[in-house]
Amino acid sequence: MLKKRTRLWVLVGIPVLATVGIGAMVLPGLTSAATTDTAAASVDKDVALVGEPVTYTSVNPCTVNCALTWYRPDIGLTRFGGVIVGRGETMTLTFDAAGTYPVVLDLAEHCDGTTRLVCHSAALVYVTINDPAAPPVDPVPPADTTPPVVDPVPPVDTVPPVVDPVPPPVDTTPPVVDPVPPPVDTVPPVVDPVPPPVDTTPPVVDPVPPVDTPPADVPPPVVVPALVAPDDLTISLVASRIRLTWSDVTGTATSLTIERCRGAGCTSFRPIAFLDLTTVSFIESRSLRGGTEEYSYRLVVSDGTGTAYSNVASVVVRR
Repeated sequence: MLKKRTRLWVLVGIPVLATVGIGAMVLPGLTSAATTDTAAASVDKDVALVGEPVTYTSVNPCTVNCALTWYRPDIGLTRFGGVIVGRGETMTLTFDAAGTYPVVLDLAEHCDGTTRLVCHSAALVYVTINDPAAPPVDPVPPADTTPPVVDPVPPVDTVPPVVDPVPPPVDTTPPVVDPVPPPVDTVPPVVDPVPPPVDTTPPVVDPVPPVDTPPADVPPPVVVPALVAPDDLTISLVASRIRLTWSDVTGTATSLTIERCRGAGCTSFRPIAFLDLTTVSFIESRSLRGGTEEYSYRLVVSDGTGTAYSNVASVVVRR
């Protein structure tokens, strides 16, 4: 049976989370000390309202002498993992403001086959908090700039008329002529000696023709930026350490996370660092020593309503 391996950076007996840049934090990684249990957590709801209780549960049992501690890494001192907000298998929290909040479950137990006293395993869970009191935004509907349809050319009936190919027979019978012409009326017609008056009033002419006023300028529709993750994540080695680089994060993102998975063709990514949105590079805090392994990395951006992923960058390390 394969055993999980965890790694923890320790300073004077206190676990320390390595940091890179401003506002960056790295969760505990895997160490060479063998452990029996691995931390895993779930939340009863992924989305909740401000002030609504949210319950977190440890889903992996502790089969040996171990302790479960819950942290909020977004508040308190990052070098101590944040503020402790609960202990034990279950814990309930409420949040006073809208946003996306991380909660870390730390599982500590006695190490097996090592001189270390305690080894750690960490699990990260997110929950999104919405504020129902926030007023909705009334978007400005775009003006209808479609001109009316005008048919400039009337349709032409191209169907030829039906022609009777056989003309009717010609009547060759001569007309009957009255041999005696009718008497000529010699009485002149009655003529009105006074002609009717002529209407000399000129017609009313509109002196100013109507002017076709062009339509007013219509502002372009408002373009809402989308949630976009960088698509140019690359890997290089610097002094036996893995270095990641990417372009600036754009769009509506409010958080930036680096995730890593281990092994060829792996798909189980785990977060290893929370970074400031202006960060464009990251160096792993541990050196690569001994063995050959493949690692894959990706970036995760979120704006509280959705999540986007960058391209996956992989490297085979011969350590």
